[in-house]
Amino acid sequence: MLDSLAGRVLGLSRIIAILAGLMILAAALVVFIDVVLRSLVGHTLGGADELSGYALAIGTTWALPYCLLGKHNIRVDTVYRLTSPATRALLDCLGLLAIGGFVLILNYRAGLVLFETIERSSRSVGPLSLPQVYPQSLWFAGLVFFTFAFLLTALRSLAALLSGDLAKVREIAGTRDHASDPSGSTTA
Repeated sequence: MLDSLAGRVLGLSRIIAILAGLMILAAALVVFIDVVLRSLVGHTLGGADELSGYALAIGTTWALPYCLLGKHNIRVDTVYRLTSPATRALLDCLGLLAIGGFVLILNYRAGLVLFETIERSSRSVGPLSLPQVYPQSLWFAGLVFFTFAFLLTALRSLAALLSGDLAKVREIAGTRDHASDPSGSTTA
């Protein structure tokens, strides 16, 4: 059941990561147009830097689940490859715990920021004067989705570890297998 859910979450996270990338590209295009207009006619669109900042923050948080589930993160695995399968499984689980600790602290702090924004009805100080609740809610929702992806990965890894299936732990939380990686990318 968890594996099936992980497959669906990975598929959804891939679509969201593509949309997040397109949003960041659109923001870059707006900044480009703003710079060209400033150079040619001396006027700007106004708010391009503000919108690009939102796009980067929101796009990053929404791409994190895909990076975790698809194992697109960078890991230094020089020593890892020299260890036994049991040690690798333990290191994979410890790595997940480190991600979990980070994401939980990040969610807590981001939740406080969002709550304060809502409480104060904060607006941006830029030319757009946007209510901050909108971009911050999208940013926070991405972090919550990342937390869900982490918890799913951690539960799957723990179940595999408790059943003694070290190969499954590696499949879920280990490094990408270079031999079966169709993209040809490598980890550091």
